[in-house]
Amino acid sequence: MSSTSRAHDHRVPNARVRGDGQTRPLADRVGAISVIASICVVTALYLLFVIHYSVNALNLDDWTVIPLIHAELHGHLSLSALWAQHNENRMLVPNLIVIVLGVATHDDTRVTVLLSATIFVATFLLFLKLFRSYLDRPLSPLPVLVLGAVWFSVADLENALWAFQLAWYLILLLLFVVLYLLLIRRSRIAFSLALVASVAASYSSVQGLELWPVGLVCILWPMAPRLWLRSRRMFIWLGSG
Repeated sequence: MSSTSRAHDHRVPNARVRGDGQTRPLADRVGAISVIASICVVTALYLLFVIHYSVNALNLDDWTVIPLIHAELHGHLSLSALWAQHNENRMLVPNLIVIVLGVATHDDTRVTVLLSATIFVATFLLFLKLFRSYLDRPLSPLPVLVLGAVWFSVADLENALWAFQLAWYLILLLLFVVLYLLLIRRSRIAFSLALVASVAASYSSVQGLELWPVGLVCILWPMAPRLWLRSRRMFIWLGSG
C-alpha cells in the first residue's frame, strides 16, 4: 500500500468522528428547542383558557376578603383581622396578597385568578425540573405534552377560575419549592429557605401543614454519609414545624 493510500485511510476515520461530534450537539439543540416549545404550548393554552373564561365577579368565599380590603382602604386593618380563622384555616399569607391586589386593582378578581394561573405554571416548571432529575436524562416533547395535559386539565375548572383558591395554588408552589430545595439543592441556605417556604404554607391554609412530613421524608431519604448533619436538620425541621 502506498503512503498516499495510508494517509487517506487515516484521514477518513478522523473526518467521521468530527462529523458525529457536529451532529450530536445539533440533535441535542433540536431536542431542547422541541421541549421548550412543548412547554410553551401547554402553558400558553392554559393561560389563554384562564384569561378567556375568568370574570370579575365575587363567588362564595371571595366575599370574606372584602372586609379586609375595605379596612385597608380606610386605614384600620388590624393583625387580628389578618390572623382571623377561616373555617379550619389560618390564611395570613394569602390575605396579605389579596389585600395588595384588591387595593391596586379595585378587587378585580380576574387579576387574582391570573396570578393563580401564573403560580400554577411556575409550579409545573419546578415539577418538570424534579421529574428530569428523577429520570437523570433530558426530557422529550411527548412526556412534557402528556404531563402538561394532565397538569392543566380543565377538570379543575372551578378552582382555576375562582379567585379565593389562590391559597391552594400558593401551597402547591411552596410544596415543590421545598422538594426542589431539599432534594436537589441540599445546601444550608436551601434548607433555611425550605423552612421559610413551609412556614409560609402553614399560614396559607391547613393543607400547608402537610409540607412538614413531606420535608422530613426528603431530609431522611438519602441515608448516606454525614448522617449526623441530617439528624441535626431533622430536629430543626421538627422543632420548626
